[in-house]
Amino acid sequence: PRDPVIELIRRGQAEGVFDSEVTAEWMQQVLWGISYTAFEQVAQGSLAKFEVVATVNRTLERGIAALPGGLT
Repeated sequence: PRDPVIELIRRGQAEGVFDSEVTAEWMQQVLWGISYTAFEQVAQGSLAKFEVVATVNRTLERGIAALPGGLT
């Protein structure tokens, strides 16, 4: 079955935006894990609802971004 999130991640890897040293499936699971944690933090009152998107994006982008110049 088609998975649009995996397709998006693979496109990002092909374009050099996302790290190609780990699988798209791994990145997707990391995204779901970070998202779950963010919503848990909201439920506990540790994170405001309006901060979820920025917090998830910042955490994910800094964890899966390709390094400049193809460094590993």
